[in-house]
Amino acid sequence: MPIAILELPPTWEATKKVTVPATITKLGDGYEQVVVEGTTGAIEQWDVRSPAMPPNTAQDKLNQLRVFSGVSPFFWSPDNGLRITRKTFTCEGWTLTRLGLPGHQISATFKQVF
Repeated sequence: MPIAILELPPTWEATKKVTVPATITKLGDGYEQVVVEGTTGAIEQWDVRSPAMPPNTAQDKLNQLRVFSGVSPFFWSPDNGLRITRKTFTCEGWTLTRLGLPGHQISATFKQVF
C-alpha cells in the first residue's frame, strides 16, 4: 500500500524537536559511556498547530488525521514549497480546542519513523 501525503496549509505553525536516541551507562568516578542507538541518528518530532478555523474546516482536517489511525505512516513536510524534503511520520493523537465562536484549533505531534 502506498504511503499517503498529508498536506497542511502554510498557516499552520510547526516547531521542530530533534533527539538522538542513546543509551547512557554511568561508570565510576562520574564517567559516562554514551552509545547511539540504531543507525538512523537524529529523529525529528514536530509539534503542529492550526490557526483558528471554522468547525467544518477543523472536522475535515481531523478526518484526515483519523485515516492514519496513529500507526499508519504518512509523508509530510513543514514547508509546502518543499524546500524541506518530505519525510515519513506518524501521529498518535491530537487535540481539538474550541476558541470561541466559531473558532477551533488543532494541535498534534508528528513523530518521524523509518
